[in-house]
Amino acid sequence: MSLQFGALVSCLFKPKETFEKIKAETTMKDGLMIAAILVILSTIITTAVTMASPAGMYVNIVAVVVSSIVNIVLALLFSVIVIGWLASKIATAIGNGSADPDTTMGFMGYAYILAFISSVLMTLLIFAGISGASSVAGAVQGAMSAGIIAIVLGVVFFFWSLWVGGQAVATANNTSLGAGIAGYFLAYIAFAIIMAIIAIILVLVFAAIGLTFAGLSSGIPTMF
Repeated sequence: MSLQFGALVSCLFKPKETFEKIKAETTMKDGLMIAAILVILSTIITTAVTMASPAGMYVNIVAVVVSSIVNIVLALLFSVIVIGWLASKIATAIGNGSADPDTTMGFMGYAYILAFISSVLMTLLIFAGISGASSVAGAVQGAMSAGIIAIVLGVVFFFWSLWVGGQAVATANNTSLGAGIAGYFLAYIAFAIIMAIIAIILVLVFAAIGLTFAGLSSGIPTMF
């Protein structure tokens, strides 16, 4: 394992050069470790900012800990492993490169720096929007203004992520930037579809279970 923390900054502005420099020693384990560290730092910062805001009195530490664990798991499974593997396979299918899922997943950890920056900035924007308000109406107006800025930043970070993530995929799998971007973007789309299908199935299953128990408790015959 060889964590290159300096690459977290340089990959934001020179992703191609950065990923080429660290390619030889980057593995999936590096990506998992980097992503986990960034999620933990993001949670600490956003929680501290939230607790310093008027909404701080409603912060539940237990909920924060649980959400942190969930976020770490999602970041590792989603942003590193699944997206890295899918992006590698899709990019090489499009660009005829040499698939290297291990390096791709490692690079995804470094690319997660954009999600980290975005999360912290959005929290700071909301805090700035409501902290100086002297009334509920003022807080709402401030939150709305912050929301508009957040939307603009969201668009910027979307294209920025495509560029950095696309360069990561292209460099890891020896494909063109176009194939890298396509692989990175389509990997997110594919995963989103898979998760939507799973979510629908779970909703139907839980609804069926709920109806079954409701029927049993009321004495109404059910199909189960």
